[in-house]
Amino acid sequence: MIIKKKNIRTIVITCALLGIIIFSIHSYNVYMSRQIYNEGTSNVKASYSQVNQTFNMFAQRNWNVLSDWNVYLTKILNNDSGLQWNDFVREKEKWHYSDFYLFNEKNQFITIEGRSGVADNAKDAFNELFKANEPVISSYISTKGVRKVLFAYPSDGITVDGISYTGLAVSYDNTDVERMLGDKAYKDQSDCYIVDSAGNVILSIEPKTEIDDMVDNLINFIGDNATDYDTHDFCDVKTNIADGSDGCFAFSYNKKDYYMTYQPTGIKDWSIVGIVEAKAVSSFMFQVQYSTILLIGIMFICVILLIFMYVMKNTRLKLQKEKLTVMAVSHEKEISDMLLNSLARIVDRYALCDIENDTYEYHERLARKLYPERGSYSDLVESISNRYTLISEDENKKISELLSLENIYSKIKNEHDYFKFECAENNSKLFLSMTVIPARWEDGRLTQYLLVSQNIGEKHKMADLANTDVLTELYNKRYFDTIMNMRVQRGKAFAMIFMDLDFFKPVNDIYGHPVGDEVLCNVGKRIINSIRTADYAFRIGGDEFACIIDGNADEKNCLEGIERLQRVICNPYNIHGRKIKIGVSCGYALYPSDADKVESLLKIADSRMYAEKEKHHADRR
Repeated sequence: MIIKKKNIRTIVITCALLGIIIFSIHSYNVYMSRQIYNEGTSNVKASYSQVNQTFNMFAQRNWNVLSDWNVYLTKILNNDSGLQWNDFVREKEKWHYSDFYLFNEKNQFITIEGRSGVADNAKDAFNELFKANEPVISSYISTKGVRKVLFAYPSDGITVDGISYTGLAVSYDNTDVERMLGDKAYKDQSDCYIVDSAGNVILSIEPKTEIDDMVDNLINFIGDNATDYDTHDFCDVKTNIADGSDGCFAFSYNKKDYYMTYQPTGIKDWSIVGIVEAKAVSSFMFQVQYSTILLIGIMFICVILLIFMYVMKNTRLKLQKEKLTVMAVSHEKEISDMLLNSLARIVDRYALCDIENDTYEYHERLARKLYPERGSYSDLVESISNRYTLISEDENKKISELLSLENIYSKIKNEHDYFKFECAENNSKLFLSMTVIPARWEDGRLTQYLLVSQNIGEKHKMADLANTDVLTELYNKRYFDTIMNMRVQRGKAFAMIFMDLDFFKPVNDIYGHPVGDEVLCNVGKRIINSIRTADYAFRIGGDEFACIIDGNADEKNCLEGIERLQRVICNPYNIHGRKIKIGVSCGYALYPSDADKVESLLKIADSRMYAEKEKHHADRR
């Protein structure tokens, strides 16, 4: 089944619609993803701002308590050899801490439970206090493998059993801190960390998701294990946490999408980092996004189905119409063949040109066939253009331009239009009239035309008799004036050359006029052979000749042409065994550079010719 142009347009429109829908879905998906990300991270950030405030209050409360206990212990222990921990035991039950310590720079410690010794696991946390000499928060892993959160406070010195302790500390199991501070809004789908500027985990204060419980450096863990994140955004995370700035970040881990927000805690250079599974924050928005995309897809499928049904229905109608058209075309072809056969008996030659498929069929009434009977239309146009030259009003154009598709479409717009032109075979007296007649249309577009050719040699023969010099068969003075005026009126550039034979009168006087006439005929032939087909040669009268050279020539080119003519004309002539030698003087004028009127051009050329003639006579003397 042949797909018609209308169906092709329908397919193109459908494909364009498909492209628009796909682009729209993609744009909507990108836009909604960005909006969901912005809203989700904003909610997460707001949630962990509350956690951050709670953490700051919790830290400040522990330092305040340690400060009070420092004063209390200093008073009672420095005046008492024994240590009464009853008050601290009651506080432990109240505040849910794990241990209360007194410790010193040697990492010696004593707890309310009576344990004492050297704290190897907590020594880094203790040393941090002595380096900072101010209240600190730290963490360490106990001998049982449990992460402990330590709040430490410096002391001026408390002596117990002869050992001086210069620091107080209270520790919590990390799980207890999580229970006290954790935000349960996201249930088991979130993590919260306190990290330092390098990303090292100080403590975690929420139940873990799928991220390892024992992460040491959160930034390194995400860089090594996360997927589907923007590396530029990840660099910003590291920079912002190091600088104490806030921000957000999206990544995937174990095939789940996460939002991460971070903000400074206000304590040291620490930041609080919240990590929440994306669906826990934006599940409803994701459902809206996917539902909208699904709805758009369903709508598009419906549109495609409607278009398909329309195309199928239209195709069936087209097939029915084509059957009727085939029958009509068959009948039309029979009539067309009869007309073409009749035409072949009347005209000299014609070609049926199929410009849609670049083919032609050539028919010749005369015996000699100029072209193959079938072939490429473009090859036929090229052959005609090479064989003939235009002689009608468009003679400055080539036949290939007149027979180009653009020109044919511009001149033949309906079945009543046609155009014709006249041309001459190069280097011969064959003149033709060619007519372009529309032959077939499809969907309002010309697809075939007839190129009819008729010999109009008789018409031009009569014109030639009026415009030709009888003796030399060159154009005469009358036609010279016509061509000059026509060229100037049309504004077409040319060079005009006057020629007057030197020392020709003695030829007539010595050898007689018949010999002189033969010399003039030979001069005419030599001039014709020295110029191009598009140029003109004239005998003005007596021994005066002229040429009109087509084109925008400059003075240098014109003088070169004159030199070539003089060289050819001045070669000796062999007339009936007599060697006869003559000369020639030339003058020229260029249009429009020398003048833009015929009279002025004639005067300039005549003046230059006679100036040269005087020079030739002077040289001869």
